[in-house]
Amino acid sequence: MKKLIAITTLSVFSTVFLIFSIFVFSATTNSSPSRFLKLSPISVEAISDSQDDSITSEVYSSTPSISEIPVTPSYTVEPDKVVYITIDDGPNPITSPLYIEALKAANVKATFFMIGKQMNEYPDIVREMVSGGNVIGNHSYSHNYSSVYRSVYSLDAEITKTNDIINEIVGKQPKIFRAPGGSLNLIKRDGLEEEISKLGYVYFDWNVSAADTDRNYNSKEKVISNIKTQSKGRKRVVALMHDNGRKASVEALPEIIQWFKDNGYEFGTLNENIRPEHFR
Repeated sequence: MKKLIAITTLSVFSTVFLIFSIFVFSATTNSSPSRFLKLSPISVEAISDSQDDSITSEVYSSTPSISEIPVTPSYTVEPDKVVYITIDDGPNPITSPLYIEALKAANVKATFFMIGKQMNEYPDIVREMVSGGNVIGNHSYSHNYSSVYRSVYSLDAEITKTNDIINEIVGKQPKIFRAPGGSLNLIKRDGLEEEISKLGYVYFDWNVSAADTDRNYNSKEKVISNIKTQSKGRKRVVALMHDNGRKASVEALPEIIQWFKDNGYEFGTLNENIRPEHFR
């Protein structure tokens, strides 16, 4: 008898539980979606408390915080094949006028990365370059490695002084910089590369070189050969030449320009919105 009562009681309880479950399910399925939108998402802290360290580490590595996501600059759209002729170390009273004349004759503009103390000596040459549509970039004040790269403060002083000189001569303050000897000199010294960005500059290296500072190869024919050989297969060329009184590059420039034209390149000048060429 007691066994029968127990079975009956269990059946009644099961029936009541079944009816209650059906009621809850019905109420849930008939609820509007807005009811669920009011639920708060699980916080990062909650995940950290409820999961083991390996899972938490995986979450952070796969979804970095907003502050860790690098901002991609909006760079100017370039032609399919483009060459930027860049000329360092001027102005120079011997070669600068020849460069200006050659560029004007070919209807091509170049980017001159110029030394501050040189611009102080030859401001009229700088004005003539800019009036011809060429662009001036900052190449430090002294070009002396022991001064430029001594510290963050000396780098800052070299760049700022040069920019003030450019502004005084042509009324513009460029935001492009070329490190004397290239950016490896910045990278291997703590804080210098970061200082360039803090000052609001974009720095440019090169991917093609005339090698016109090498006395063993400093001839018109060798410069032309260097530029042509290194440019083949490249759709984007940032070519390095020098304005230092040696005439090999400036004598080679008309033929170099014609070679690029014949091979379908367009010519451009650099600014802070152009994707920089870096050795790395």
